[in-house]
Amino acid sequence: MATATNKTSKEKYEALRELEKEASNKSVAEKCKVHENTLSTWVKNKQKVFDDFQAKKSKGQKSKRWKS
Repeated sequence: MATATNKTSKEKYEALRELEKEASNKSVAEKCKVHENTLSTWVKNKQKVFDDFQAKKSKGQKSKRWKS
């Protein structure tokens, strides 16, 4: 499917928000160009992703890229 790439916390946050809107894992994975297993890992670490995104947003920092 997709090659290994790093995604920012913002990209992960947006993907998780799409899943909350009841989009399918497959469609979100394709849109983000990641494997469905990677997306499942993000879901498992959802709170960490949300906390990191909110912390950086409140401090005005750029999102770091994380390994998927």
